[in-house]
Amino acid sequence: AIGRYSKEGVQPGTFYNSGGLFLSVEKVFDNKNSLTLTAWGAPTQYANGKATVQEVYDLVGDNLYNPTWGWQAGKKRSDNIREKFDPTAMLTWLHKGEKTTLNTSVAFRWTNFARTRLNYYKANDPKPDYYKNLPSYFIYGQDTPEWGLYDYYTNLWENNIGGIQQIDWDAMYLANHLNNIQNQSLPEDQQKGSTYIQQMEHSKQFNFIAGTTLNHRFSDNITFQAGVNFNYTRSAEYMTVRDLLGGQFWVDVDPFSDRDMYDPTANPDILQNDLDNPNRKVVKGDRFGYDYNIHAMKLQAWVQNQHKYAHWDINYGASFSWEEFYRFGHMRNGRAPLNSLGKSKTLDFEDFAVKAGVTYKLDGRNFFTVQAQYSTDAPLISDVYIAPRIKDTTINDPKSQKTFSADAQYNWNYRRFRGSIGAFFTNIDDAVERMGFYDESLNTFCNFALNGVKRQYKGIELGMAYKILPSLTASFAGTYAKYQYKNNPQGTRTFENGLFADTTQTVYLKNYYVGSTPQYAANIGIDYAAPKNWFFNVNATWQGDAYVNLAPRYHEALPDLWEQFGNSVEELQAKVDELSTQDKLKNAFTLNLSIGKLIYINRKVSLNINLNVNNILNNKNIATYAYQQGRIDVKEWNREKYPNRYTYAQGTRVFLNVGVRF
Repeated sequence: AIGRYSKEGVQPGTFYNSGGLFLSVEKVFDNKNSLTLTAWGAPTQYANGKATVQEVYDLVGDNLYNPTWGWQAGKKRSDNIREKFDPTAMLTWLHKGEKTTLNTSVAFRWTNFARTRLNYYKANDPKPDYYKNLPSYFIYGQDTPEWGLYDYYTNLWENNIGGIQQIDWDAMYLANHLNNIQNQSLPEDQQKGSTYIQQMEHSKQFNFIAGTTLNHRFSDNITFQAGVNFNYTRSAEYMTVRDLLGGQFWVDVDPFSDRDMYDPTANPDILQNDLDNPNRKVVKGDRFGYDYNIHAMKLQAWVQNQHKYAHWDINYGASFSWEEFYRFGHMRNGRAPLNSLGKSKTLDFEDFAVKAGVTYKLDGRNFFTVQAQYSTDAPLISDVYIAPRIKDTTINDPKSQKTFSADAQYNWNYRRFRGSIGAFFTNIDDAVERMGFYDESLNTFCNFALNGVKRQYKGIELGMAYKILPSLTASFAGTYAKYQYKNNPQGTRTFENGLFADTTQTVYLKNYYVGSTPQYAANIGIDYAAPKNWFFNVNATWQGDAYVNLAPRYHEALPDLWEQFGNSVEELQAKVDELSTQDKLKNAFTLNLSIGKLIYINRKVSLNINLNVNNILNNKNIATYAYQQGRIDVKEWNREKYPNRYTYAQGTRVFLNVGVRF
């Protein structure tokens, strides 16, 4: 059994509560056969922070600012709560022969995940870092810059006047309370639901997994492995009302499909999340918004051989798989009445993989290794359906991703000096990437799927250690690489408010970098084993060439600039360069320390104490993730109106571990 508890993390408004149970029982029948039952589960509830724009971090003076919480009744309340529970049971039969081992398992797994989110209807966005709540809103995109309001909001943010830096829970309760008062004098069919609610987005999966693995030794030099695996998955994706925030009910319509706000001529049915139950009033615990299942099956078989000789090691293998899945909707959505309810078309994929590797042992200290693999892999189900919460529309011509990878290494191992140097190359074709963003110009949330993406990863790696003294070792590890998009894929965009038809066009990504991944990193370490079982370690790490994750909306829209800036080639080129720039994250340096002590109490019992201090220099300017928002100011094409969002690493972190072994 295990438990973890944190009332609040380093970021304000976060917490962590988790428990865990593990049980394993084995029955040994004889020296060849045994049966093992293993079960585990870890219920967890925690609250995270969220990325925001640099303007906000600068205003509050803290790169660990968290916009997802606010005060309510004197307590901090978060709107970014995650809950998960994954009970699993596995039964394994193990047969051990003289030359053959057979391992067969059957497992049942239930994965329950849910997260909270605020929802609102005909009201202001309650997030404190919503762009209209920031000082920059009164400069960018305004016909006449309102400098007085800019200074006013700057003062509010810098001094947190009125609690502007946090969610205002009381204001949402007040808005709903006023609705309740108004409803007392209205007929039931004219009463207003909650203006604000907190919803819970659920993702539940059931997995049945069965598989068997055979390991046979033909001789001292040749071994053979083979296996068969089967996986059945049924997922349930739906939303419930977690908290009406003092209101009486919520009307199950889509707030962003309101015809009066955007298009009075549109079909009124597009408002309905469930056409068969229009304008349904839902209360706490009720399902609403969307409700669908994904059913999937996968069968895989694989074989591999290994040959080991004095100077040569050779391995090769192959796998074959078949996979099928479909969506089953439980609501007839007003934005897609013909392809949202019931079973969708079944998609199936047949895939394979082959691999081979060889190691040449020049002598007992020098080795050369080359490996290569080619595989096809069915796309992720979550990437195939463009807007699965609304309809079963898929990307155009879904096909398996194709991956070729190869690497070569030279390894050496001498008494005082050991290490490895190598190069790697991976090419991925027909990949799918899916993301979502809010399109300010059209007042709707958009789902965006890139189809036929080609990415390439290549680089060199070096790692080595030198024993300066018997108790003192210096080490180095580093990589220099390039991770890039290598084509201009097709992007399909769907509009959740149902007021616009899906669009597909080219997205210009070629030679841009895969985001948020450092493309060079280096580490220098010193290890010292002191007398009396003391251990010391110091590591210095550098990383850089990390870029912001791209929003395809920017790169889809570049041709549209011609209409506004086509009169001047220079002006057009300057605007294209501005919008197509992929921002680079700051390079990062950290220094880490570890101190350990081993104490032998007697021959059977020992005490292990270890202290780790990470980021000793308390560097809080390390961006761990960054992305373009995808929103575009189509009036002035000013990219600063909707700038990048960032998350940052914590500062100094200290871990003290004490363990007893007996």
